[in-house]
Amino acid sequence: MLKGLAALFSSGAILNPMVWGGILLGLVLSFDATSEEIYALYKNHSFYLLVLLIAGLYNVLFKKIYTDRGDFDFVAVALNSIFSAIKFVVVSLLTISFVMLISF
Repeated sequence: MLKGLAALFSSGAILNPMVWGGILLGLVLSFDATSEEIYALYKNHSFYLLVLLIAGLYNVLFKKIYTDRGDFDFVAVALNSIFSAIKFVVVSLLTISFVMLISF
């Protein structure tokens, strides 16, 4: 277990702001929302668009990727934004399930 935690810190996965945002959202939802409200949030398409917007802004402002010629690489940033949004949603769902697991 300690090797797994060390791997999270050495790879930088735990230090990613999208991961921290997902953890924070999961904690807020697990403590303040009912299961019906959580289900309604994850069924809402606007939630996913908001997460994609936040991930896109984060990647454009802080994690710029350039091509070999020095041009801004839109495709790489778009793919990175999509995977950052997926990471945010998956981490929030895993945080909710973890809190529910330890609460019983």
